[in-house]
Amino acid sequence: GEEALTAYSGTVDRFPDNVVARSGLAETLRQLGRGEEALTAYSGTVDRFPDDVFARTGLAETLRQLGRGEEALTAYSGTVDLFPDNEVARNGLATCRLQAGDIVGARALLERLHYRTHQDWIAYHILAMSYLRDGAIAQAIPMFEHGLASTPFATDRRYFATALATARLRQRDYPAAERVLVLDFGSQYSQLI
Repeated sequence: GEEALTAYSGTVDRFPDNVVARSGLAETLRQLGRGEEALTAYSGTVDRFPDDVFARTGLAETLRQLGRGEEALTAYSGTVDLFPDNEVARNGLATCRLQAGDIVGARALLERLHYRTHQDWIAYHILAMSYLRDGAIAQAIPMFEHGLASTPFATDRRYFATALATARLRQRDYPAAERVLVLDFGSQYSQLI
């Protein structure tokens, strides 16, 4: 955290035209919970390097995390317009649309799923969440179960398990929700109750 911040700050001071260092500094600030500073750093980087997709997606994600949904939606939309095949930007825009209640618009961005990359599995999770948000729990549950059983990424399994437990709770199937939580969270879950 703080060591990375110091290293990136020093690099930006020495090489102010290094987009990687500037974006790294902004991302480190964001991960340290210093959102407004991250926003300033990302904004400056995007101003200087408008064709850098990492800086643009970082700016949009920072806006979203700060609760500035409309601005995040605009930032992600602009990024997808410039980089239509960038999965991070498409997933971010789909998330923003879903949070804004545009379920159809979110789903339209998630049509190209191949289940190869980490971003593909993130997109699949967003798609499954769109069904949960739409009240189509019977459609969402098999998707969450598939994601939980099939994703090769451990962090994604946690997201699928949490969403599956949430869907089971909405069905008032408390034993099934608890089985998912115990299976995925193990002893950590038992400490919560």
